[in-house]
Amino acid sequence: MTKAIVPNNDVAGIKLRDGLILIAGFAVGLASSIRLVRLQTKAGLGEAFAVSLAELGAEGPSFRRVSNLARLCTEVYIHFVPFLIAFSIALLLCRLLPPRPPLRRIAREPGFVATAAIACGALVFLPAIVRAILRQYVLAEPGIDVLRYLPTVARTMNLTSASSVLAAWVVLAVSGRWRSRCDWVDRLGRIFAVVWLLPLVLESIRFLA
Repeated sequence: MTKAIVPNNDVAGIKLRDGLILIAGFAVGLASSIRLVRLQTKAGLGEAFAVSLAELGAEGPSFRRVSNLARLCTEVYIHFVPFLIAFSIALLLCRLLPPRPPLRRIAREPGFVATAAIACGALVFLPAIVRAILRQYVLAEPGIDVLRYLPTVARTMNLTSASSVLAAWVVLAVSGRWRSRCDWVDRLGRIFAVVWLLPLVLESIRFLA
């Protein structure tokens, strides 16, 4: 089935407003990822990375080395999840703000569908994260350690959003509603969607190896 490519006749190139939104998303996402790395380091939670790095250099079968490499890449990747979320939401805003094509048209764009799926996946986990932070730092409840669960939350959030993106793309392709646009928003959305799908590939490699 051939996927249609729609020329961009509705929206001009990148505007100043779009640039400011992307810069804000980039800054917030980068700061959040750096903060996550610092918090993990401060809490002494770099053990998983150190173990993966040590196992990578250890002697053993080639399939085990491949599995260890996939695990190491996953441990590094999850620290970029806040950046990917923030920038994906910024792209989503750039597409939704007027002037824009009708919603029924952009709902067929793979870039828009991907960023919308990523944003929805992030929003699902947001209440639980905020609640845990409030319980530990505001209510000072004992036995709550948010830092220990942040990597797990980031990994689960990423796999959930990646699965949503993959499912949405399959539906678009199978139903014949795939309409790629020749503009920067849709292209960037597709690029970030592919980046979001990387953990699924890494987890598959670990499982098969």
